[in-house]
Amino acid sequence: MSIIKFNNNAPFVTIKDLGRFNSGKYGYSQSGALDLYSYCMANSLLNNPINAPVLEITHGNLKLLFQEKHTQISITGADVSPHTDNTPIKMWSNMIMKPNQELTLNSPKQGLRTYIGIKGSIEVNRILGSVSTSARDNLNHLIHKDINPYGAFMKGALLKVKTTSFASLKKIAPDKIPTYQNHWKVGVILRESYLSKSESYSLFNSQFKVSNHYNAMSIILEGKSIKINQKIISHGIPLGGIQIPPNGQPIILMHEHQTIGGYPVIGCVCKLDLQKCAQAKTGDTIIFYPKPLKQAQKEFLEFQEKWLMP
Repeated sequence: MSIIKFNNNAPFVTIKDLGRFNSGKYGYSQSGALDLYSYCMANSLLNNPINAPVLEITHGNLKLLFQEKHTQISITGADVSPHTDNTPIKMWSNMIMKPNQELTLNSPKQGLRTYIGIKGSIEVNRILGSVSTSARDNLNHLIHKDINPYGAFMKGALLKVKTTSFASLKKIAPDKIPTYQNHWKVGVILRESYLSKSESYSLFNSQFKVSNHYNAMSIILEGKSIKINQKIISHGIPLGGIQIPPNGQPIILMHEHQTIGGYPVIGCVCKLDLQKCAQAKTGDTIIFYPKPLKQAQKEFLEFQEKWLMP
C-alpha cells in the first residue's frame, strides 16, 4: 500500500474515471474526465485498466508527498512544469516517486487541466459504477472521506493506493502530444431546424470568448448574440449540448451538466472536440465549425477502438 499526502490546499483537484453512465434517469450527471485523451494517455503510460481512477488538476498549483513506498505515476494534459527536489520532470511520461519525495506542479503555461495517473488502484468507493467526483451531485464524501463538498481535496488529505508491478518507463511520442493554445476550433453537429440561415451563419462566423463562468458543469461564452425563436418545455439535455439562453450567449454543457434544462439546444460539440473545451480558460477564444454527424461518429469510433476497448 502506498500513501499520497496533499501538502497544500487543492481546491481544484478531483478524482475522475470515464464517468457515471446510464445515471441520467436517476438525475445524476455523467461526470468523468473532461479531457478524455489526456485521461486515456495517463493510464496507457502505466498499463492501467481503461477505467482506472486518476487525479484531474485544474489550474495546477499542487504539492503531493509520496509516503512509505515507491509509487509509479504519469503526468499528461496541460504543462505545469512538474518537478521534484528541484529536478524537472517531463510531461507525457511515467516516472517513479521515492518515499518521502514531494511532487510540485506549477500553473499551466497553456491549457487548463492536467492528469496524474497512478499505477495500481486508488482506494475509493464506486457510486453508480464510477469513482468520479461531482460537486453538483453531492456524492463526494461517499467516494472518499477527505473530499470536501465541492469534490476537491484539502491540505493533509490522504490517498491510499494499492500498488502493483511497475510498467516500463516510457513517454508519449512528440507527434501524439496535443498543442494547447488560446484559440480553439470546435466542431459542432448542428440542429438545423432551430436556427435560421442568418443565425447559423452568425454561429459559425463569429468568435466567442470564454467567460470567467466555467466549471465541470458548463462553459458560458461571450460574443455575438444568437437569436432563436423556439419556445420549449424542459427536456433531457446531452453532453456537449450548446444551449442558447434568452441573452443569446451560448452555453457549452460539460460532463457534470444537469440532466434536464429549459433552454433550446441548437446542437452538440463533437465528442473529441469537447476535450478542447476542457482545456479552454477565461479569455480564450472559440470558433465553431459545422461537422457532419457521420464524420464525427467515425472519428470517435476510431478513438474508441484504439483507446477505450479492452
